[in-house]
Amino acid sequence: MRCGTTGSRGWSVGASCGAGFFAMVVAAVPAWAAALAGGAVAGLVVLAIAVSGYAALARNVPGALVTAVLGWMFFNGFVAHRLGVLQWDGRADTAELAVLAGAAVVGSVLGWTCVRSRTTTTPAAVPAQRIAPRPENRAGDRIPVGGSRPRR
Repeated sequence: MRCGTTGSRGWSVGASCGAGFFAMVVAAVPAWAAALAGGAVAGLVVLAIAVSGYAALARNVPGALVTAVLGWMFFNGFVAHRLGVLQWDGRADTAELAVLAGAAVVGSVLGWTCVRSRTTTTPAAVPAQRIAPRPENRAGDRIPVGGSRPRR
């Protein structure tokens, strides 16, 4: 991924939420497959990586947090409880939501850091001091060391 591909200002909240929905629809499929192979935590990790990567591209914290909530809904409905049924299980769901929200914030910060590192200029090296050339008179002869230029 190349840093700063979406411009230096980031996406608007509306565009970020809309694109985040589609990103979570796409990410729910590998999360579901990972949950089948390794349990619900594996599915949560896949969604957290997807939320973090999306937030880095969007660089919009409110939009990334909405995307994290959408990711939690897909996780809760299709990975943890199957068939799209949302259920609140208390501390477990709070922890899952906190993981995805943390991934959204970290991704946004990394996205902005990446853009800042590309736009911040480093100070140029100070050139070595150059010795000024000795002045020459109009005839091309050098001025004597202790003398002065003859006046015309």
